[in-house]
Amino acid sequence: MKEKIIGAVVAAAGLSSRMGAFKPLLPFGADTVIGRCVANLRAAGASELVVVTGYRGGELAAALEGSGVTCVHNPRYAETQMFDSLCIGLRALPPDLNAVLLTPGDVPLVQPETVRALLETPGGFVCPVCEGRRGHPVALEAQYLPALLAYDGAGGLRGAVAALGIPVTEVEVADGGMLRDLDTPADYAEILKLLEQDK
Repeated sequence: MKEKIIGAVVAAAGLSSRMGAFKPLLPFGADTVIGRCVANLRAAGASELVVVTGYRGGELAAALEGSGVTCVHNPRYAETQMFDSLCIGLRALPPDLNAVLLTPGDVPLVQPETVRALLETPGGFVCPVCEGRRGHPVALEAQYLPALLAYDGAGGLRGAVAALGIPVTEVEVADGGMLRDLDTPADYAEILKLLEQDK
């Protein structure tokens, strides 16, 4: 059987305004937040990875040089939403994919097993759920990419999935890390504590 080719788009174009520091390059164990996000996706089987940069994009691209990811820039990062960055990233992926993982670049505690569970679950749009809440990343079957990229309505990714009638499947996982994003210094302190506990 032909092996599935998995792509991933990491949206890391934001201003990090609530953090007061540049989130993607914050230290995270022996790595950075963005480095850990990329490593988790790669460990789960993603072979084609795109990181969408914006604020301090040159710095982020330089930090990721040699990591095997493709960096593309969202020049309108200050006035666009995450869905716009995801679409820029999707256009930079090769055409022969089976599925694509989509995630913001500030969810570094996701377990690779969670990502693999998404990829092993059939469905057009597959979301992880823990404690009744949806988290990241999500997996999208490649057949829906053209319609998603042509969508120009409201509601971001969730609005596009609903408007296009893409079937949604939820996967229950025991992974609180996929709910923990980094918006504030308090979030960062808490997530570093959890990282130490996992060692």
